[in-house]
Amino acid sequence: MSYGQLHTHCQGLALHVRRNSIRDKVLEITGTERVSVVRTTLDVDCCRGFFLSARNTTHRLVQQFGTHLIVLARGLPPEWERFVYVKELMHLFDDPAEAADTGETFERVLNELGLPGERNWSPQMISELNCFWMALGAFCPETERVKFATEREKGQSDDYAVSLKLKIPQPYVRYLFEDRFLPIMEELRR
Repeated sequence: MSYGQLHTHCQGLALHVRRNSIRDKVLEITGTERVSVVRTTLDVDCCRGFFLSARNTTHRLVQQFGTHLIVLARGLPPEWERFVYVKELMHLFDDPAEAADTGETFERVLNELGLPGERNWSPQMISELNCFWMALGAFCPETERVKFATEREKGQSDDYAVSLKLKIPQPYVRYLFEDRFLPIMEELRR
């Protein structure tokens, strides 16, 4: 299962990259039949959404739906719901060891998210970070990212304008233009 295949697919898509196009390609690449979505009340200060693997047969929602499940906070603005959905969808690329598919591992990830500075992260936390970058890379074809960077440097655009074009949350746009973006994409595409 390769994120690289998805990334290559997204490079040929026009703006805005549709989340259903991303979903369909992820399902094809991973051989997954379907992913269900549930919206519920969540404290968005700590969690906007999460992924439940179909392997987690003890969870009542997985038992009810019988599929992988993306749980989203009810009432998210469209750009946040779109990003969180795709970020959680990226968990289909996870190795089983990376899954936060028990209450204990999910709680560990939430605790790691709240700690400042770098540390010896769990495989689940590394997966969370990777899924963020994978979603970001899927939403912004490289040719467009280069155009946006040039426009930003010339003062012809800003993060708000880019967020509107990509239909992603404005706070995440800046990561597209960091020096580490391309090396992270290169590593994730392997």
